[in-house]
Amino acid sequence: KAAMEAAKKRELKKLENRYFLSAFDEYIEEQYNNGVIGDVRKKTYMTGYGLWDRMEKYQGKRYKLNEIKTEDIYTFRNFIINECDLWRKDSNGQYKPKSRFESIYEGYEYVRQRGVEKRSLNYVINQIKYVKAFWHWLLRVKRARLDDIFLTYTMDQAVYGTPYFFTNKDRDNLFKADLSKRPELAVQRDIFVFQSLVGCRVGDLKRLKRSNIVNGEMLQYVAGKTKNKSGKIVTVPLHPTAITILKRYEDRDDERILPFISDQKYNDAIKEIFKLLPKLDRVVTILDPVTRLEKQVKLSEVASSHMGRRNFCGNLYEAGFRDSDIASMSGHAEG
Repeated sequence: KAAMEAAKKRELKKLENRYFLSAFDEYIEEQYNNGVIGDVRKKTYMTGYGLWDRMEKYQGKRYKLNEIKTEDIYTFRNFIINECDLWRKDSNGQYKPKSRFESIYEGYEYVRQRGVEKRSLNYVINQIKYVKAFWHWLLRVKRARLDDIFLTYTMDQAVYGTPYFFTNKDRDNLFKADLSKRPELAVQRDIFVFQSLVGCRVGDLKRLKRSNIVNGEMLQYVAGKTKNKSGKIVTVPLHPTAITILKRYEDRDDERILPFISDQKYNDAIKEIFKLLPKLDRVVTILDPVTRLEKQVKLSEVASSHMGRRNFCGNLYEAGFRDSDIASMSGHAEG
């Protein structure tokens, strides 16, 4: 028994002496392999990994777990907010890292392609929440003898504006719109309208197979975000238009219900569709995520796949459905 205790202490000491990024990477892989997080959440965690890695490169130091203090979380917060200061716009209006910071972005081609602009506080909050979840995993699962650095960290409050969505009439007009000159966009329009009629998250939407359609009139699936909390099966009666869309693509040699593309291309296509349809490209008031003040924008500037989910929920609210009924069909957690 004494030998076992000594071995455990050696393992704990070894863990506590590991570099932050090494342990964080192990955490992400374990959560993913155990089904706690899916593909979309894993990408989000890896974004946080990249942010921490670039912070370390900027500072010229590598953090070990047993060296990290609460003030280092504030440093991370500041880096996320101010990383945009490491960038400049060239003569063509393209974002590029300033020459003295080029080395920080080696291996981060996706960041180079997109550039880094001013980030919202909500974005910062989410990234820090992922680090917090990782740290508590170290304390509670791995039993690491580390300080709970989040006990004295003051978490900012996320702020969201009033959700914008379009009406059933707008949805029907979108479905009937003539996009024959842009057939590739017509396909993505159909997918967006289908999402607006079933309300699932894009991650769930893209993995749906023909077997998820029951008796040709009902969609059933387990929502990925809450599968480990409830495992409840979400059931959505299919609207006639949704059935029409499914039939339109049923002859494809693919088990997935619709011809999906990448999340980013799907979001880009949705914006492009609204640009082509000025009668539907209405102005909405949103909360600017950076300034946290209201501003007016066109749907073609802000529409995304998540708007399809809001269209579903918003129109059910307008029709007088109860919260619990909407949640049962949208896959939201209870309450």
